[in-house]
Amino acid sequence: MVLKEALYRSLTEPDALKSVSGGSMPLLEKLVGKQVLVVLKGGVRIRGQLRCFDIHINLLLEQAERLHKDGSVETLGTILIRGDNVVAISPIEAIEIEEVSE
Repeated sequence: MVLKEALYRSLTEPDALKSVSGGSMPLLEKLVGKQVLVVLKGGVRIRGQLRCFDIHINLLLEQAERLHKDGSVETLGTILIRGDNVVAISPIEAIEIEEVSE
């Protein structure tokens, strides 16, 4: 239910939401609002703007595109990716990473 509310807020209040992780994933929080490349099980690659995520790494991407191995690009729009399918998340743009202390 929390993710459903987060998705609704992210679509209706663009600046109101970064994550619903409770601040437990500072590196991923730095990627909110930035272009990312997400690699899924099976080698599927999707790029888009990370809108929000939750503690299960469920991701909401806007302006998402699937990158095919032959170099073609398929426009997907706004999508939700289930966290258990995510293998890797990488920033496309450079981000400043500070040391994280726990």
